[in-house]
Amino acid sequence: MKIFSSLTNRIFLGSALLTVVAIAVAVYRVNVAVTAQAENELHRGLDEAGTLLEEYRTTLFEHYAREARLVADLSNMKAAEATLDPLTVQPIAERVPRQTHGACLSNAPARARKPCRCGLTREASSRS
Repeated sequence: MKIFSSLTNRIFLGSALLTVVAIAVAVYRVNVAVTAQAENELHRGLDEAGTLLEEYRTTLFEHYAREARLVADLSNMKAAEATLDPLTVQPIAERVPRQTHGACLSNAPARARKPCRCGLTREASSRS
């Protein structure tokens, strides 16, 4: 017995073939749409990651630049503090809180409860 011998078999096979092709086209179109959407989301994610990385790099560079300035000024700060002369210490003491965002660098244990030699108490220097 042949498959195409009867009209009923031919109609059934034609309908089945049409259904399979229609489903295949629908799956293909959905696949293309989902792939395009995923690629767009990936590009947005990469752009956002690039922006965050650039911000992090900038922040890190600023941090290292500030640290380098403080290390470079360390000998000047120590020398000025050793003189105990207010006129010598004052210009450097005014510059340090701006560079450190108000943190007082005079942190020796003996001075923990006393004003810094720069003339500011720890609380006052942190508000500058």
